[in-house]
Amino acid sequence: MARRRYAWTEKRIAKFLREGRGLGIGASYTPWLTVSDIPSLGKCHRLFWPVTGREHHLLSDLEYYAFLRKCFDDRTLDIREQFPLPRHETLEIATKLGVKHPKINGVYIVMTTDLLVTRSTSSGPIERAYAVKPDDELLDRRTMEKLDIERTYWEKKGVTWAIIPGSSLRGNVSFNLEWIFDCLRDQMTEPPDEPTVREHLVDAIEGLGDFPLRTVCSVVDGRLALAAGRTLSTARRMLSEKALLVDLSVSNLSNLPASRFSVVER
Repeated sequence: MARRRYAWTEKRIAKFLREGRGLGIGASYTPWLTVSDIPSLGKCHRLFWPVTGREHHLLSDLEYYAFLRKCFDDRTLDIREQFPLPRHETLEIATKLGVKHPKINGVYIVMTTDLLVTRSTSSGPIERAYAVKPDDELLDRRTMEKLDIERTYWEKKGVTWAIIPGSSLRGNVSFNLEWIFDCLRDQMTEPPDEPTVREHLVDAIEGLGDFPLRTVCSVVDGRLALAAGRTLSTARRMLSEKALLVDLSVSNLSNLPASRFSVVER
């Protein structure tokens, strides 16, 4: 039953096209594949990002880390994950390259680009496409053939395309961003008492700078009679908004002295 649910058929592809998968920008965009569309073979992620105003679907840890790095860049205006490439174009490209087009159970699948990022520049918005791959897959000939189809597609569109190897994503910056943005998973809007908590947190950081951030946040929880961890969640939200700054290359942010965090005035 599960295999039939996820199997690619022309009927399923037609259904996705009718649903408008891959169309729209910002909040109106729907990725070609969502977390519920694929068998659970690895760790998938859903994350609401305030900039686009929608929930994003990342199908692996590596895709998630790449997404977090792009969305934390102030120049990023939009991210469209699992962006579908028109089959008639990828089929034509595969023929010209002399390689086999991806096919599952006799059905030519719709190829996708992991991340299509729109970013601001001095001359206006531009798009950049990214394929996110584990390093070992980049040694596989068949994987490289499929990536060549993808590269050629974006080259014809005049869009810069690049591969992001997994080894470049595993490190403190990615792990810290994961910890920071995890606060947005279950809480899409700020709680009513957020301004008060932020005000007390800023005062506590200035007055208790020698103590770890986690301890300072616990002090604020006690002062305001909040549930344990409530103020730390606010700190993470402030970090996600860059209302609070810290060196992301170090480990265990919550254990850093509060003095290592800089408050940015709104």
